[in-house]
Amino acid sequence: MKEEEILRAVLKDAKTGWWEADMTRRMFRMSDFLQNLLRYSTPEVGFDEIKSLIPDAYAKISGPGNCLLQDAHTLKRAIPLIAPDGHRLWLQWKVLNRETTPDGRDVMTGYVQQTELEQSTENGRDRARIDNLLYRLNSISHTLLALLHSDRTRDTVNKILYEVLTMFRGDRAYIIEFDWEKRTHNCTYEVTANGVSSEQDRLSSIPMEDFPWWTKHVSQGNSIILSDISDLPSEAAGEHDLLAAQDIKSLLIMPLASRDKVWGYAGIDIVDEHREWTDEDCQWFASLVNIIGLCLDLQRSEQAAQADRAKVHKAHEAIYRNERFLRNIFDNIQVGVELYAPDGTLVDINNKDMEIFGVTREEALGLNFFENPLVPLEAREGVRAGHEQAFRINYPFDRLNGYYTSAKTGFLEIYTTVNMLYDIEGNISNFMLINIDNTEINRAHTRLAEFESSFALVSKLGKMGFCRFDLLERVGSGVPQWYRNLGEHPDTPLNQILGVYNHVDPVDKAAILENIGRVKAGTSDSFNLDLHILNDDGTEKWTRINVVRNPMNNDPSKIEMVCVNYDISELKMTEKNLIEAKNKAEVSDRLKSAFLANMSHEIRTPLNAIVGFSNLLTEAEDPEERRDYLRVVEENNDLLLTLISDILDLSKIEAGTFDFNYGSVDVNQMCEEVVRSLSLKVQGRPVELRFVGPGGPCFILGDKGRLTQVITNFINNAVKFTAEGSITLSYAVEGDQIRFAVADTGSGIDKEHLANIFERFVKLNSFVQGTGLGLSISKSIVEQMGGRIGVESELGKGACFWFTVPMGIPEELPEADAAHPQQVFAPSSARGGRRPVLLIAEDTDSNYLLLSLMLKKEYEVIRAGNGEEAVRLCGQVQPDAVLMDIQMPVMDGLKATRQIRGNGSQVPIIAVTAYAYDRDRQKALEAGCNEYLAKPLTGDTLRQTLRRLLSGE
Repeated sequence: MKEEEILRAVLKDAKTGWWEADMTRRMFRMSDFLQNLLRYSTPEVGFDEIKSLIPDAYAKISGPGNCLLQDAHTLKRAIPLIAPDGHRLWLQWKVLNRETTPDGRDVMTGYVQQTELEQSTENGRDRARIDNLLYRLNSISHTLLALLHSDRTRDTVNKILYEVLTMFRGDRAYIIEFDWEKRTHNCTYEVTANGVSSEQDRLSSIPMEDFPWWTKHVSQGNSIILSDISDLPSEAAGEHDLLAAQDIKSLLIMPLASRDKVWGYAGIDIVDEHREWTDEDCQWFASLVNIIGLCLDLQRSEQAAQADRAKVHKAHEAIYRNERFLRNIFDNIQVGVELYAPDGTLVDINNKDMEIFGVTREEALGLNFFENPLVPLEAREGVRAGHEQAFRINYPFDRLNGYYTSAKTGFLEIYTTVNMLYDIEGNISNFMLINIDNTEINRAHTRLAEFESSFALVSKLGKMGFCRFDLLERVGSGVPQWYRNLGEHPDTPLNQILGVYNHVDPVDKAAILENIGRVKAGTSDSFNLDLHILNDDGTEKWTRINVVRNPMNNDPSKIEMVCVNYDISELKMTEKNLIEAKNKAEVSDRLKSAFLANMSHEIRTPLNAIVGFSNLLTEAEDPEERRDYLRVVEENNDLLLTLISDILDLSKIEAGTFDFNYGSVDVNQMCEEVVRSLSLKVQGRPVELRFVGPGGPCFILGDKGRLTQVITNFINNAVKFTAEGSITLSYAVEGDQIRFAVADTGSGIDKEHLANIFERFVKLNSFVQGTGLGLSISKSIVEQMGGRIGVESELGKGACFWFTVPMGIPEELPEADAAHPQQVFAPSSARGGRRPVLLIAEDTDSNYLLLSLMLKKEYEVIRAGNGEEAVRLCGQVQPDAVLMDIQMPVMDGLKATRQIRGNGSQVPIIAVTAYAYDRDRQKALEAGCNEYLAKPLTGDTLRQTLRRLLSGE
């Protein structure tokens, strides 16, 4: 094989080809390998055709001109190309030589090698971020070159400011310089986006004293970062007004400094929206501003040097600034940079890298890269062989094994690239590491995942769902609770829910589809509905949905909707209960109104009889006639007391103060007493009131007073509606319950009224006297005692009212109440043959007069006007009995009773009061009273009580 063929085979196997560029003719000639690789039909093509192979994105970051043919001694670079047939490939491109041929042509030669660019697919977002960082690094370098090589400073700076506008999507970019002699701000450069007005004239020669806060803040080297100008402090009111006049919503200001002195600032204005500036925005803008400031300073120095070559000092200073500028880029770029000698010795490190790894420059310099235990061995060997590398490290500081001492603990997540640097002869002069700390970004991703988990938990507990979907494609995603609220399993595909709604009531489903149609037609952007959901297990629930078109999605080919739904079953139940309560309250209100009207009649009727016949009593002389009048007054008095008692019971029920006093009850005795006390109501009528018991003794644990009240209400009702026949009270033991019943042969009750017979204010016959409360009160009493109440009746066949209560077996009671032992009092005056002395403690004259008139025939009456006087007279007179009013001035009756008992007196004391509650009775007995009588009093009751106490019964 010939030498040429051998060389061609070697180059083909190494995927390497040569090229020659005629710069004069602008023609490009290539080897067979490169021609075949690029799939050209001829080995010679024009420059423009070669240039068209470079992707726009790469050409943009590579700068103007043909990046393939830059500088004869450029480093070997990896460049992407797109062949004429569309396939993409990467070439290692190297310029070897550039010379002038004997015929005067400028010719450049070099070689290419096909390569596979190592790309990480581990995290696309990291790659995009790195590309963005590299783009900005490249932008910085071109900015530097533009300023260094251009004599047209204003045009170049304006161009840079336009690039800043593009990079940061701003509306205005500008540079303002301080004139410290005139104490003014002057806008020297400004560019604006399309449609945004220029403010350069407004911002020229602005006095510093007009904006003291701004001037002081920037002159001290501080940046101003405002997402909203309302964030300015109160002392910056003038600055706020100036910004508002320019329609500025957000801005970013970085100081421009030279030799540690601030000479101005650069800024970006946002006028059409509020911008949340990121740390990266601020850092990159600060870097650009630093470059611009240094380069402007450098330009000034260079111009000064050109104007006066004699000023060598200024020229040296410009050089110093240039070096400082380059050093500033190295030190302050927001990625870690490490520079190593070929043998692996660290020769330089920037500030960010020291910050990342927690070391000082002195501690780090001299470390050897190849001895770093945390760098993968494969990467170290690749660098030793001169190959560029890219790798990720979970960098644990506790595993450095003495490589260096760091102030940091824990671990970092680092992405590292290793690039080879070549000298002019193509030899490796250094290699450079670029370290990017992704720890915070990854932690942010972790926090986001934790937030999503917490949101899912809150969503489940609060029964609130969220979903985002494309209405046309029926694709999207939602939290599991969103599916559950619609009766679906969380694994159900979205396209089997949207537009289908298998678990939604048909009426509600039609409403959803109707609203969706409006959204698709563009006549509506949102809707909300309450849906009746039918679950697979047969249960039902209610879900409220709020659906709105996403205003952030401007893609006309999509209709992205956001839906929030939540389970409102409990709310619907509450709403239903409220409606029922409202309806019931309205009915009750109507009944109460009728009750009040009826009550007026019911109360006035007995009052009319009492007043009328009381007047007739004063005029009548015939004893028989007076007895008839007195009987009428007493009957109406009893009726009035019954009415008032019902009203008081109702008020106690509504206030929740209805009291029960349980004790042993002889059922037979109680029933006989009720029948005996009510027998007068049927006297003279063809009606028999009787008690029929099962025979034998029967004792239960209950409240005798309340049981008597219910039975009395039943019998009173029966008396009203029974013209002839019988009214029978009976009871029967049914297991652990006792059932009382009152049956009559009266008119009966129709079925229409049976359902609400126990409701308040209900009267079956408006011509029969009564409040309409008796049966309602009876129902409350029975239910609070743990029983049931009911009625059985047919119209014309009488009625049977019944109720049951738990029996309870009472313990055997002692002969006397242990809490209030029975005391036998012998009247002191009886021993002397005189009338008993009665002390009446009453502060109201009319009440005292009534009591004295009732009792003066049998007792010698003495009056005490208040509790204190009662205590004194009780000790002086030693009465046979005391009638004690509870509510009195100076000292109330209960306190007076306690003092009397404290003085050792055992005189019988009867509490006489308008307080009628059981708890009031209990208080009186606990204070030392022997008996308790509630006003109004009857003479018979009062006299019987006194006789019983004085006789010792």
